Amino acid sequence: LDCNESFTRILGYDSPEQMQAANAVSFYQQPQEREEFLRGLREKGAFTNLERHLQRRDGAMVWVIENVSLIREEDGSSVLEGSIIDVTERKKAEETLRQLSSRQNAILASVPDIIAEVDENKVYTWLNKAGLEFFGEDAIGKNAQFFFEGEQKTFALVQPLFSGSEEIIYLESYQRRRDGEKRLLAWWCRALKDHNGQVAGALSTARDITERKHAEEA
Repeated sequence: LDCNESFTRILGYDSPEQMQAANAVSFYQQPQEREEFLRGLREKGAFTNLERHLQRRDGAMVWVIENVSLIREEDGSSVLEGSIIDVTERKKAEETLRQLSSRQNAILASVPDIIAEVDENKVYTWLNKAGLEFFGEDAIGKNAQFFFEGEQKTFALVQPLFSGSEEIIYLESYQRRRDGEKRLLAWWCRALKDHNGQVAGALSTARDITERKHAEEA
């Protein structure tokens, strides 16, 4: 019945007048989608922040957030009043991030070395599959020192990272594996910084070099 120019632009029409000649069913890929939408609207009376697909005049699909109400007139008829926001680019960005995250998770899960993240208090906040298998599923939330075996200068060696150093620090540290066995890990550590450039923790990779050390000593 009526719309503004932004509404026509989102759905690919040239003017409100051109759009007024269209049937709202054309905004859906399947006519039953419109019927399901109307059925839900009759039951609820309104939709708030409804996220869904609509079809443009040229057949392309757009993601919109819709706020719409069912208004009942005195003569028993009904009209729909509402607004839509085009969020297509946001949805594309979210999908790209989701795919990237899925790919990164697959890569991190397949890496045989331990990959670990600690916060500024040196508490484990994340471990890859190899890290969880070594330290145990309950390692998240524990201070890295909890797994140290014997007296160590590990924290003193990595302190430059927590003071803002950009270098990668190598060290060897005896750690307690989840089964209680003492193992020697070779660590490569670097600082993690937030968007303000402040140190938020450290990211490290580790490799079990116990057998290699035994062979060297032998």
